[in-house]
Amino acid sequence: MKKLLINTVFFLVSLNSIGQSLSLDNLINIQKKEVEEVNDFLINKGWKFNSSNSSEDEFMRRVGWAFGKNSYNDNAIAWLSIMYLDKTASIVRYLTWNKNVYSSIKSKALEYKMNVINSNVKSNSIRTDYGGKNYVLSIIIEPGEHNSSKYDIAIIPREVYNKLPK
Repeated sequence: MKKLLINTVFFLVSLNSIGQSLSLDNLINIQKKEVEEVNDFLINKGWKFNSSNSSEDEFMRRVGWAFGKNSYNDNAIAWLSIMYLDKTASIVRYLTWNKNVYSSIKSKALEYKMNVINSNVKSNSIRTDYGGKNYVLSIIIEPGEHNSSKYDIAIIPREVYNKLPK
């Protein structure tokens, strides 16, 4: 009985981890999709729509999802948001506290020959930007609670990145 309970807990934790984990390929594909396709993809992985807003001229729109959001507060296991800047450009932002997800995304960026184009230290964070042909992967690492780190990962179209302050 005890073994069955341990196996069940391990299985549920594994499912939880698989659902919240998004790869670099997932993030790049999300950047290319319409919001309805993104919503379907995330819902199938166990994510929940969380919020949206837009400017009056609809030049900038934002939509967000949460994975494992606590119903008593605004904490979640992971967050994903998309900022639609116009019809062709969007920024995908993924927040996770999972070091394995961060390591996997960074490894894939290096495998894709994305080179470090910017690296700096800010107050309570380290930022590294990896440049590819069409996209920049920006990773900001900040201290989290309980000896963890927060990984703020963004996929930014190259033409948008070039206009942003570094």
